[in-house]
Amino acid sequence: MPFGVQGTADAHPSSVKISYSIDGGATWKKAPVAAGAVQIDNPRAGGSVSLRAEIKDGYGNKAVQTITDAYPTR
Repeated sequence: MPFGVQGTADAHPSSVKISYSIDGGATWKKAPVAAGAVQIDNPRAGGSVSLRAEIKDGYGNKAVQTITDAYPTR
């Protein structure tokens, strides 16, 4: 799944961590990040995937964004 970064972190990224949850955010698994994309193991049909992005820029600023039930699985 591709992803993008905007704002000052785009110009000066320090770290990007993407996690996903298949149980509504009760537990999180780290998704491997490579070349602007992540690998997510989707659950069986009828479930959903929640996403969490944690980013730091070169200035020490941090942001965390969580989207519960970001997309359903088929």
